[in-house]
Amino acid sequence: MRTDRHYEIEYKEGFMLSYRHSIYLIYKKYLVVFVILI
Repeated sequence: MRTDRHYEIEYKEGFMLSYRHSIYLIYKKYLVVFVILI
């Protein structure tokens, strides 16, 4: 039971990390486009 709980927490953290990373990549892409336009 304890290991399942630990796995769930780890999974959530990993999900948040990938979510944040994807947002960062999108932000970076928009920043590059913005710089090219200017």
